[in-house]
Amino acid sequence: MDAAYDAQVARLVEVWILQTQYIAALTFIASAAVAHPAFAAPRTSSKATTVTACSTYGHHGCYTAPLRYTALGPQMRLKGGPWIWCEGDCRDTLRRATIDFWDDQRESSR
Repeated sequence: MDAAYDAQVARLVEVWILQTQYIAALTFIASAAVAHPAFAAPRTSSKATTVTACSTYGHHGCYTAPLRYTALGPQMRLKGGPWIWCEGDCRDTLRRATIDFWDDQRESSR
């Protein structure tokens, strides 16, 4: 009776080890397919990569800035290099921060 029981336990352990190896292999293959660019789906994005703002006062022209998307929202890079957050509308934020900065300061001080 002990030999039959030991044989059953040994077979169960063997099956468990095989199942564990099988699951590990499938996990490895799945993670490699996700991580490897050749297996990954092509990334397409309809998000803009730049934003352009023009002066509302009509005498300063337009300015185009690079745009990036973060987990907390979109940001754009100013001429000096710093990235600033879009405050609602990126175009309006860029206009107020660059082209119409001094005109807006003068308007708000009245």
